[in-house]
Amino acid sequence: TYQTKTGLANGLYTLKGYFKRGGNQTACKFEAKDFGSTTRDYSIPVLSAWTPVEIKDINVTNGQCTVGIWSDANAENLLFFDDVEFFKQ
Repeated sequence: TYQTKTGLANGLYTLKGYFKRGGNQTACKFEAKDFGSTTRDYSIPVLSAWTPVEIKDINVTNGQCTVGIWSDANAENLLFFDDVEFFKQ
């Protein structure tokens, strides 16, 4: 699941969200990409309670950023997310 934000002022941003994750996925990542530098991501571990995750200091240099959640999973492997924010520091 991805969304590209355009028309951003260049500078440092934070990507934040809350996650719960069951097990058995091959991988789950929270990502920021296409902002003018190398993709930044956070591998989401198994989490039984809602847990905040942040990726700080995303240096937007081209006025845009694609943010999202990527999961390599089978049917019935669970990943929940809520309150995702992308904001200038």
